[in-house]
Amino acid sequence: MSVTGAWDTAGTSSYNVWLASLDSATRTPLTQNTAAAHDANFAVFSPNQSHVTFNTAHVFSTAWNGGANANANVVRMDRTYSGTGSDISQFPGQNTTGGIHSYNPIFNPDSTKILYYSRGNVTNGPGYAANAAPYPVTYNLWLMNLDGTSRAPLTFNTVASHSAVYPVFSESGTTIYFISRQPITTTTSSWDVMPNLSNMNIWRINTDGTNMIALTRNDSTVTAGMDSGATVGLVYGGVDVFPGSRHLIVSSQMSLSTTRSNWNVQPASSWNLWRISADYTEDPVPLTRETNVNGVSWSPQFFNYRGVDWIAYSSNSATDGTYGGLNANNIENVWIMRADGQCRKALTSYTVAGGTPTNGASVRVSPDGSRIAFNAKYPMTTGGDFDPTGTTSPSDNIWVVNVDGTGLKAVTRNRSVAALDTALSARGGVWYLPNQADCD
Repeated sequence: MSVTGAWDTAGTSSYNVWLASLDSATRTPLTQNTAAAHDANFAVFSPNQSHVTFNTAHVFSTAWNGGANANANVVRMDRTYSGTGSDISQFPGQNTTGGIHSYNPIFNPDSTKILYYSRGNVTNGPGYAANAAPYPVTYNLWLMNLDGTSRAPLTFNTVASHSAVYPVFSESGTTIYFISRQPITTTTSSWDVMPNLSNMNIWRINTDGTNMIALTRNDSTVTAGMDSGATVGLVYGGVDVFPGSRHLIVSSQMSLSTTRSNWNVQPASSWNLWRISADYTEDPVPLTRETNVNGVSWSPQFFNYRGVDWIAYSSNSATDGTYGGLNANNIENVWIMRADGQCRKALTSYTVAGGTPTNGASVRVSPDGSRIAFNAKYPMTTGGDFDPTGTTSPSDNIWVVNVDGTGLKAVTRNRSVAALDTALSARGGVWYLPNQADCD
């Protein structure tokens, strides 16, 4: 949207990073490019709230709109950002040769390192050189210090379909979870193993590059539709983590009868939420059981509210909670359920055609567990209130709702003009699952 912050006015030709208050009273563009090919996205705060990191094609040694890179590179911004771009750290050795993109940077728990995935050259082992050839056609995990030094790959695949993407840290910061189509037989001493797999699996690796194992093992080379964690091109996938357990919660298409001794079962086609062991010592357990071929339950996030452990997620299930029949027009709504899969409840129940955002709904819970942010094309009044009889917005907007389903309100308010989409950063797919709690 326009860098002036005005609603329903002509938008920019590039995506920018924004900071907005939940009541929509203040909104500030952290990047201000209006020309094409300067996209900035996937912004996240450091755990200590001192920095922001994101990927962008803008060259910050130039004025806004002044220098477009052939690649997305990772940058870091101080929380006390001035608005000029002069205090944005564009790390030395940016890739400028077309095709060497770097995406989805995140901080480790103590805010001293940045993890991301990139097509940078990995054939020379640890170390880094900008634009080094040959650069792979696959994405690998890279880790660097906060100032961009000691940049090194953690995975070393060069086969096109073996990308390692959407990584997150464990609570201790010593383990990373990610998704990949690399064969299950891949080890840290044996990369580019064949044959190619038909499905994404969840993997674990230590931050020193050791102890890599697959946590889901749908390794068919023929049957697709058993992906775990993400689907290609959609923003709600990936791996995320929260503290407190030996388990992960995973969005997956695998069959509801899948066990550790029974992988590659004819897929369910629908996306369900699963509990899987973080050390591969327990069978996976489905927490949702949607059977409709078009069913989706994804973008899960754990939260604790008043002592009870819950999961928030997005789903197009029937709003009365029954499985097998989706809601009218398959609209994605915000749901919560207890951490053991019980007590499912739809917090929003909009079912008019066009309500689902362009790339699927992403769900984020506030730190105190009291409110949930998500993106949607719901109709609204000029004041941002939900308008059930209004016209669906042509642009994606960010909304918030209380965990009891009250207080539904739009944070961004582009009501009538198309192509002014706003979205939350691309997190979701897998989260740590806490100990079970009472349903109340």
